[in-house]
Amino acid sequence: MNINRLLSALAALSMLAIACKPDNSTPKPDPEPDPEPVVPDEPGFVQKDDVIYLLSDKGVVEKEIAVASTACYSDTGFYAFYLADFPGLSKEVIKKGLDLDLEKDNIIAVNILSPLNGQPVDIKYEHLRYLISTLIPGVVTFDSSNETPTDEIMYGVFTLSVDKDAKKASFEIEIKLIDRRTIVVKTTSEYTPGGENESTFLWGEDYSRPVRAAFYQTDEEYVDIMYFSTGGIEYGEDIPRTTYAMIAPKAEICDGQFHSIADCLADGTLKMMVRDFESEWDMVSGNLAVGINGEHDYCVTVSGAKASDRNGYTAAENGLDMYWNGPLVDVSIERPVDNAFFVGTTRHAIGSALIDLSGSLAHIYWTEADGATTVAEAVASNHVCMTVSKQNYNRSAGLSTDGAFSLSYDGKVWDKTNLDTGSYIVHSLDENTGLYHSELANLWPLSGSSVVLKLEYKGNVVIIR
Repeated sequence: MNINRLLSALAALSMLAIACKPDNSTPKPDPEPDPEPVVPDEPGFVQKDDVIYLLSDKGVVEKEIAVASTACYSDTGFYAFYLADFPGLSKEVIKKGLDLDLEKDNIIAVNILSPLNGQPVDIKYEHLRYLISTLIPGVVTFDSSNETPTDEIMYGVFTLSVDKDAKKASFEIEIKLIDRRTIVVKTTSEYTPGGENESTFLWGEDYSRPVRAAFYQTDEEYVDIMYFSTGGIEYGEDIPRTTYAMIAPKAEICDGQFHSIADCLADGTLKMMVRDFESEWDMVSGNLAVGINGEHDYCVTVSGAKASDRNGYTAAENGLDMYWNGPLVDVSIERPVDNAFFVGTTRHAIGSALIDLSGSLAHIYWTEADGATTVAEAVASNHVCMTVSKQNYNRSAGLSTDGAFSLSYDGKVWDKTNLDTGSYIVHSLDENTGLYHSELANLWPLSGSSVVLKLEYKGNVVIIR
């Protein structure tokens, strides 16, 4: 196409456009005004690690306190975290006791039970046992716990996360004070290992142990009757010789949520008691949560339970906080017993046992003879004879509690004249069935470095009256 033909074609297109244009075209709208320029907000509060901030009610920083040292460790079932504006915090220093300057030092300390590890803790509403202390001179000083939350704050939440394997811990907290100012801090610490308890048994003010053994007893009315012991025992028969808690909940309260112990006792969905050092205590208040992990496998948490002895006296110092998560052992499993007595390292098998109550004192015979039914048959074979007061033949007694306690074997006699200690332990005696489980232990002489003998028997017994 030459240049003249191209110009003619463009002219034709222009004429076509004019012909197709409507007679009354819509006028163009006036142009929109340019938008107002965006003015950026003033920079807000940006939190930095390792600084305690005091913020005004409008979120403006009023005070900054640099964290100079931190410490995190385990102690009797708790995880503890400390942060301060002075150097030198450590487990050893803290356990010795901090000498604080109340006009100068800034410090925050928390203790939590292990199930709160990594969980937000609401200072006002947490059921599980926690402790928090805060000292910031001129601002706020308080101690708070799950049982006595402080009135110094409107609300507050903190989280302590401990990684035992990595030996690290992190801590953050936000506290809204009653004057509407806020304290925030976020920091980390090395974790000092040792003393971790995945289970916890806190009884009173100064008895803190792990739950070392837990058992179940089947029951038609309750999901299980549970026993939680601080003793390192393997069999249910040893429970009465330890400090333990008995908890029997019905299925309707085993939902993993906290329930009032007082309400559950009142409506019959719970039985609960503690036995310690020969005393028995009923729980009367506090909170209990029971979650079912599987068959005879539970997560049990007791928080702030108060105790009353069997005479109805409530002791403020005797309360229970407890945590257990795991399977329970059948309480009915019996410990195998080697029916024998040992003199030094020499073992003598026990074939039968006999209790003679025909005289003024009780005489118990353990003899190598099988099936002995008379004293004559018992003494005709190699045997051990023990004498106790008649009222103690079916219960535990000892050298210090029974003046008649004496022991004889192979012509030798041991009693209060030549023994330092001695114990006759009756684990069980069922006179209807004749089943008898007894033990002689701790028979230390006044002079010498080894026991006189030791004995244990579990089997049938003949009782002569």
